[in-house]
Amino acid sequence: MYYADRRNYDWDEEKRARNLARHGLDFRDVARLDWNRANVYKTDRKGESRRIAFIRHGTVILAVVYTVRDGRLRLISFRRARQEEEHRYATTQARANLND
Repeated sequence: MYYADRRNYDWDEEKRARNLARHGLDFRDVARLDWNRANVYKTDRKGESRRIAFIRHGTVILAVVYTVRDGRLRLISFRRARQEEEHRYATTQARANLND
């Protein structure tokens, strides 16, 4: 899959360090996630078009906030999904499984 290749990601090193300290998750690990079952939503912040992907990893749902620049995913945040985001993910996945 496209997202599995680390060369398709980009980030600011200072932001990566802050994210690691705050959330305990490293941008370098995003490429290891199973993007095939990700729920991706468009969002806007400060006039920038962004996306947020919710991805199950083991028993937790993770949130990856990014924008696309020059065909690469520019990572903004990587954290555990909030409770309401986990519920939204579960509801969406249940609907998807009914349609399989």
